[in-house]
Amino acid sequence: MDKTPYIWLDGSFVDWDKANVHVLTHSLHYGMAAFEGIRAYRTPGGTAVFRLHERVRRLFDSCQIMGMKVPYSREQVFEACREMVKKNSMDECYIRPLVFIGDGAMGVYAPNNPIRVSIVVWKWGAYLGEEGLKRGIRAKVSSFTRNHPNATMNKAKVTANYVNSMLAKREARESGFDEAILLDPAGMIAEGSGENVFVVRDGTLTTPPLPNVLGGITRDTVLALAADLKIPTVTRNFARDEVYIADEAFFCGTAAEITPIRDVDGRQIGEGRMGPITQKIQETYFELVRALPEGVWTPGTCPWCGSFPAYGDLMEDGRRRLSCLLCGGAWLGPRLRCPFCDTSDSRALTHLVAEGNEEGYFIEACRACRGYIKGVDRRQRWNAGPPLLEDWASPHLDLHASREGYWRPTPCLAHLLPPDAAEAPPP
Repeated sequence: MDKTPYIWLDGSFVDWDKANVHVLTHSLHYGMAAFEGIRAYRTPGGTAVFRLHERVRRLFDSCQIMGMKVPYSREQVFEACREMVKKNSMDECYIRPLVFIGDGAMGVYAPNNPIRVSIVVWKWGAYLGEEGLKRGIRAKVSSFTRNHPNATMNKAKVTANYVNSMLAKREARESGFDEAILLDPAGMIAEGSGENVFVVRDGTLTTPPLPNVLGGITRDTVLALAADLKIPTVTRNFARDEVYIADEAFFCGTAAEITPIRDVDGRQIGEGRMGPITQKIQETYFELVRALPEGVWTPGTCPWCGSFPAYGDLMEDGRRRLSCLLCGGAWLGPRLRCPFCDTSDSRALTHLVAEGNEEGYFIEACRACRGYIKGVDRRQRWNAGPPLLEDWASPHLDLHASREGYWRPTPCLAHLLPPDAAEAPPP
């Protein structure tokens, strides 16, 4: 691991070599600490952290489950993650926030020990190898059973749960495989040592349900992408023999991203290489997190929750219908060409939302011809959460488009700016 200049520890930026804890740190002895795995990617719009809001929320959910009161707000941890990326000048990196119990009393019950928080960033390439991303990896069904949900609280991402993963991973590697697949207490497929599992059979994507597996954010992203790509998806229990006869299989996770599985227990999966559905999901996932190619993935933030990026389809009028994978909010994206002068120069097109407009309207403006459109009035719903499909209250909604789950501004004011107008779009 390459060192970075700073680590965030208990609210302060500390030199890497000085970010130390006492040997009697409680979590070091008893294994109770909550953490997250987050990636930041290089995009055309700069470095972007993928689904940071949701990952910080899960970190706090894990602490709630474990009864650990975090001494910082979600907003503080969110901003600290962003600041760590910037302060360490990282264009792409892995981000690891950790909430742990400090030193003080010993024994399994130490309610007065301080709760401490650290955030570390570092360069981390393909978790299962670049070759594994391309050709696929070999997996082994582990002799170790995934933790029972009533034993260690599988919904929490805590360090103690990963002893189970470490045993399974070590067994797999020492047996000549790349990764392990664990079964749940009922003998059904659960997950990898640090990844969720998907299989494909006859064009249908199948993954185990949540009770016995961690609710992976990458898993959620894959399900959303599959729905958008019109790939049938089923969430249900299945045994290891269904993996053996699958046409395709893959792991997904923040570290593993989308890694195909070509062999399980010495049995070739499908054609023994990445299958077409896995390849499509992998390509789409990397296009999404890196906002590529330009004009297909919009390098902007969701106006509802601020997450990055948004996924959308090109429409006939040169715009993209965008939907947020984090909060479910949907809206119409910036035009890829001006409706007045037909320019497609992205430098000439701007797109502002209500935060920058006192009247609470979408403003779209073209710097080439000075044309602009004022669209949906958001003054009454800006802080109301993502739009609902059954909510037809706004007079500016195109109802046909809204049935598909998207806001669609109806141009209520469209004209050319006067020649002497200011360079900035209209307020």
